[in-house]
Amino acid sequence: MCASLIWASLFTVFSLCIRLPIPRKRMWDLRNRLVSFVHGLFCIWFAVSDLMGGMMLGASNSEFHELVLCGSLGYFVYDTVCMLIFGICDRMIILHHCLVISAVVSCVYSGSGGTEAMMGYFVSEFTNPLLHFKEILKLLNQKTTQIYFIAELSFFLGYFFSRYAVGIPAIYLIVTSKEVILSERIAGLGLEIMFLYWGRTMWGILHKRIGERRERIRSGVVLPWTVGIAYKEE
Repeated sequence: MCASLIWASLFTVFSLCIRLPIPRKRMWDLRNRLVSFVHGLFCIWFAVSDLMGGMMLGASNSEFHELVLCGSLGYFVYDTVCMLIFGICDRMIILHHCLVISAVVSCVYSGSGGTEAMMGYFVSEFTNPLLHFKEILKLLNQKTTQIYFIAELSFFLGYFFSRYAVGIPAIYLIVTSKEVILSERIAGLGLEIMFLYWGRTMWGILHKRIGERRERIRSGVVLPWTVGIAYKEE
C-alpha cells in the first residue's frame, strides 16, 4: 500500500507540473505513462543488477527481492486503479496486470521466486520505456513525424528481442523447473502466450510501416521531425 501511494504521489506531481494543449483524457494518459516510464526504468535497473549476481531458481527471496517486488506490486495496483478511474485501459492490459499481480503476490506470499520475477521483469519491462515514449509521442500528435517512426521501429525490434530471443528461453527455464512453484509457472506461461499474441499483431504493423516508408521514398516524401501538438478539446 505504501508503494502504491508513492506511485500515486508521483502521478500527482506530474499532474500538477505538466499541462499541455491536448484533450483532457489524453493528458491523464500522458501523465500516467510518465509514471509507467519511471517504473520501467526501475524494473530494468534492479532486474539487471540482480541477475548479474547469478541466478538460482526457486531460492528464497532476499531483502532486495522483497523490496523490488513490493515496489513493483504497488505500481501495478496503482496503475490498474488509475486506468480504471480515468478510462484509459482495455481488457488485454487489465488481463496482463492481473497476471503480473498474481505472480508477484505469489512470490511475496511464498517467500521464494524472486529470481524468476527478476527474469520476468527484464523480459516484460525491457521495452516499456520505448513503448511509453512512443505512446506519449502519439498523444502529442506526433504520429506523422520522423521521430515517431524511429520510436515505433525501436520498440518493435526491442519487443521481438526481449520477448522472443530472451523471453522464450527464460520462460522455458521457469516452466520446466521443479524448484519453481506451480502458480508462478502458470503465470509465466500465461504472460509469454500474451506476448506471442501481441507480437503477431506487431509483426503485421512493422511490415506495414516499412511498406509505407518505401512508398514515401519512391514518392520523395520526407516526414517532419516534429509537428504542432494543439488539439480541440474532446
